Amino acid sequence: MPDNQTKEEWLELATVLNNPNAKGTGVVIYQAGGPKDYMENVSYDEMLSRDATQQFFAFAWVPDAVATLQQIQKPPCAGRCAKTCKRPGCLCDRSIGHCK
Repeated sequence: MPDNQTKEEWLELATVLNNPNAKGTGVVIYQAGGPKDYMENVSYDEMLSRDATQQFFAFAWVPDAVATLQQIQKPPCAGRCAKTCKRPGCLCDRSIGHCK
């Protein structure tokens, strides 16, 4: 089962809650220990559909209302983690316990 690290509070934002077409950035790790990849201009529902077919190791959806692709790519993710990482766009690779 994939590790969906999308923050609940992001899904409850007024711009997202009643708008299934709200766009954002998908952040994905395809396999344990693998590199992080981005999917620009996707909705949360599109991320769930892609996960169903591609079976991500871990993913998060970051709405544009929280941060754009350019904003989440700037500072590198770092640090240890157990479940999630604090910064938007960072994923916890639980197989190694580090934020990517």
